[in-house]
Amino acid sequence: DWYKQQFISNNKVKIDFSVSYSYPENIDDVIFRIKKHISNIKIFIIIRNPVDRAYSDYLRSIRMGEVKKNLNYETINEKHPEFLLRGLYANIIKKYIAAFDQKNIKVFFYDDIDKNPDLFAKNLFSYLNVEKIDIPDSLIKPNEPKSKNLKYVTINKLLISTKLVIDSIIRAINLYGCWSDFKLKFLKCWHQILGLNHKEDKIDETLKNKFKTYYKQDIAELEKVLKINLKNWN
Repeated sequence: DWYKQQFISNNKVKIDFSVSYSYPENIDDVIFRIKKHISNIKIFIIIRNPVDRAYSDYLRSIRMGEVKKNLNYETINEKHPEFLLRGLYANIIKKYIAAFDQKNIKVFFYDDIDKNPDLFAKNLFSYLNVEKIDIPDSLIKPNEPKSKNLKYVTINKLLISTKLVIDSIIRAINLYGCWSDFKLKFLKCWHQILGLNHKEDKIDETLKNKFKTYYKQDIAELEKVLKINLKNWN
């Protein structure tokens, strides 16, 4: 009911976005809920090279303390298959097309945001059939560290666990709404603090080649679905 209320028409375009809406582990529930609550909808999906996406997801999970550092391909594939499955775009996009029709689905590319965010915004607004509006840089320009690993795992655990403790205390005294507003206001500062413990990281060539082999067939299928050439991904 709460979700449905967010889309009550007042002659405004409402946008709801989350990377989790394309996760294979969520997609069936997401599509069901969208169809249940929203009838007039246009969906856009932003994808990137699946090898880069998988490694970025892996590094993000390290920074969030969700997985251990230095996992090999076999361990990732066995214990954390979601890192790889989330980049099998062809099946994900075909599910959305089947549910909402091709005319209501538009695929954009993450690299285009980096190259020319203004052009990306223009193309997005054109697809949504709305007038151009100013979008805060924090929403359209990638702000998550790229290829960043941790310098010190213990320091990162301390920062994350401290935040979670404060969250739980604030929630217990029924001030979470105010706390959420405060966190949103200083989100950039929080990322800067975490960033002090980050270091540049580059995917190992052996691991990269294994990722490429894993995604080769799906990329070929995606080219057919989107009717484009993705040779730069191979």
